[in-house]
Amino acid sequence: MKPVGRVVVTGAAGFVGSALCAELVRQGWSVIGLVRVLPERVVAGVAYIAADLQHADLATLVSDPVDAVIHTAARAHRLNEPLEQAESVYEQANVTMSRALADAAIDWGADRFVFLSTCGVLGNRSDGVPLNESSPPTPQTPYALSKLAAEQSLFDVFAECPERLVILRPPLIYGAAAPGNFGLLLRLVHSGLPLPFAGVHNRRNLVALDNVVDIICLCLSHPAAGGQSFIATDGPAVSTRQIIEALASGMDRHPRLFALPDRILAGLARLAGCTRAYEQLTQDLECSNARVQRLLGWRPVIASQDGLEAAGRGFAARHTIPTRHSAPRR
Repeated sequence: MKPVGRVVVTGAAGFVGSALCAELVRQGWSVIGLVRVLPERVVAGVAYIAADLQHADLATLVSDPVDAVIHTAARAHRLNEPLEQAESVYEQANVTMSRALADAAIDWGADRFVFLSTCGVLGNRSDGVPLNESSPPTPQTPYALSKLAAEQSLFDVFAECPERLVILRPPLIYGAAAPGNFGLLLRLVHSGLPLPFAGVHNRRNLVALDNVVDIICLCLSHPAAGGQSFIATDGPAVSTRQIIEALASGMDRHPRLFALPDRILAGLARLAGCTRAYEQLTQDLECSNARVQRLLGWRPVIASQDGLEAAGRGFAARHTIPTRHSAPRR
């Protein structure tokens, strides 16, 4: 079968990148996966290239012309660096590298450059009005600040050919193997520990990994996607309580929830140094899907309830120790 085209995927061994590569291969694309180190589990059909993108000669990294580049690689979490150093690391990893990759994509002849940004560039709360692509940028974290700076840099690179650039701004992306705070929530629900979120009725949009992969693939070829920024979510917002209940349902567990007054919950989070995690779990962050639905006709391939249950089920399958049955006595 003749390939649909040649596509370069950065972060090809990551949470989003590995799932994306598998779907692109399934659709018939010839996939070049850029990774820092070769993964232990490879996606069949992907041609991997191991390189440090911050220091590699990107223009010569890929020899033949390509049709598209999808940039999912990023520095998302602060490690142990001081804040000032972390900001510099974010700048190098998320801004400088993105611009260099965009320059290389033009050299490679790519007609489409899809950049995975974050809804966080628009802020970390919605305060009753869902965020949309026209909302003013109000990034609140070094990561979101660097993503906004990367977007602006990419607009400069593609100023003479804006139709080549597509920016996706997803909220929290979840799945059974999700890293970060969602991975922590999966572990907490699976542990069976009581969680103090029974009284949390916030409104928050999420997006399943399957939905992110689907819209990225659509943006590769849809003529109306060029030059646009899109927010993509599962659809209706859910509360933290609903998230936990859906995950527990997928794990075939009863959700152990109890309520605490907001001031006590906030105080405990402050004492534990988890204020930001508390805010993420209790504040509203609603985002609108309207533009991507109107311009591309896109609809989520999986709804939040089904996606969250599937994430819980997948996590449990990976972390449940099979029961060993003793051999019958003679």
